Amino acid sequence: MKKIYFLLQILLASSVCCYAQNQSSWQWAKRGGGLSGDNMLDMTTDKYGNVYALTFNIDSIDIDGQTGLGSGDQISLVSWDCNGNYRWMKMFGGTGTASVRAAALATDTLGGVYVTGAVHSYGTDALYFHTDTTITGTMAGLYIIKYSSAGVFQWFKMPWKNTANVTDDTAASLNLSVSPNGRVFWYAYLMPGSYDGNAFSISQTKYYAVEYNASGVYQQKHMLDMNTTRHAGIDLYVRNFNRDYQNGRMYVTGQYYRSLGILSFGSSSVVSADSANIFPMFIAAFDSLGNNLWMKQGNDSFTASVEGRPAIDDDGHVYIAGYSV
Repeated sequence: MKKIYFLLQILLASSVCCYAQNQSSWQWAKRGGGLSGDNMLDMTTDKYGNVYALTFNIDSIDIDGQTGLGSGDQISLVSWDCNGNYRWMKMFGGTGTASVRAAALATDTLGGVYVTGAVHSYGTDALYFHTDTTITGTMAGLYIIKYSSAGVFQWFKMPWKNTANVTDDTAASLNLSVSPNGRVFWYAYLMPGSYDGNAFSISQTKYYAVEYNASGVYQQKHMLDMNTTRHAGIDLYVRNFNRDYQNGRMYVTGQYYRSLGILSFGSSSVVSADSANIFPMFIAAFDSLGNNLWMKQGNDSFTASVEGRPAIDDDGHVYIAGYSV
């Protein structure tokens, strides 16, 4: 039986690989961002305790004393070692009105660092991923990029793009879950069509977990047994995803907004007592093929929110954190 833990507080702990002193003592802190705005999108570590942060920034980037490439910078991928020493930084952005957005960050034990997100570009505007790859032209697209733990570019792929309609948001890149051996599971909302240079095709509009190997080669896809009434913004509330690499089970967590339509997993629908004011949280489990196993939700007359992807320990216990109002 799997156990689900609801964490009502955030526990701060230091990596044992770095510190032998009292674990309750403060170790180090970093600050930074952009002059006009910034937001922490995701954060993770690797097996050596190196820290990776994925941030959204606007104007005059300064992160731990490090500056960006220029005024087009929008996304920062930054790494420190477990003692807080700066290692490297990559900037993603675009010229003119081109934009890069990032959704998730993940690592494996083979030295891989992965980021997924979306891009939009217009005419001759250029999209750039640091100095490693540049894309020019009108398009809407979803991407996955990989670096080594030392910040060396490995590969870049765009499984979906539309060069006819730059405002096309019918597909969405939502999250990543990467197993220790580099099996990449890309969680995305996909429409019928051909993807990744005809590597695979989609016949039903659904949420999918698409698997790539550590070299970025397509392996297989799994359609998740979940349904929503498609509405602008719905993906924000079903984007938390993780996979248990030991048994292949997958988990989706989030918050249900009834005003955005139905949300169901298998034969179970998330319910809310009030479409305007009550937003209950939920967690759903799927087997390795995407079949729904179960769904749990919070009180349908009580608002609570799950923050971040569910965490899974070596015993298969699932932890989710959030807040309530």
